[in-house]
Amino acid sequence: MIFRRENKFKTMFRFFKSARRWSKLRKLQRIIVPLEAIALEESERAFEEFLDLCESDEHIAPFMQEHHLTRDDLKRIYHTLKETSVGKWIDDHYAALSTIAYLEPLSFFVTTEQNGVRLSEIITNLLEYWEGEVPRGSLLEKMKK
Repeated sequence: MIFRRENKFKTMFRFFKSARRWSKLRKLQRIIVPLEAIALEESERAFEEFLDLCESDEHIAPFMQEHHLTRDDLKRIYHTLKETSVGKWIDDHYAALSTIAYLEPLSFFVTTEQNGVRLSEIITNLLEYWEGEVPRGSLLEKMKK
């Protein structure tokens, strides 16, 4: 009985931690890529804070270590995506930013890029993912095809 109670507590803790992170990421995205004009300095500060969250995430940090990614790599990926059709709001995500903030799309981008997949194909798959045409958890399966 104690074991189940501890598991429920851990599950609830992870849920609230994830919800808090999601909320913070959304707030920062709206500052980095505002729906209306804001000061560039505020946007840059928010972007650095966004990168801090990415680098400290329990899933992103080990992936970055494993693939020898740096903060500059995250910036490069974001700026690459920002200049494509992924640089837009889709539902409640600015897709270019969310791609570097969540393991599945980041892993997809890095792995496919390292495997020499054309950027246009990567972009198409990421758009399908963010638009909900590729179910969560299935993006990495597309690499194997």
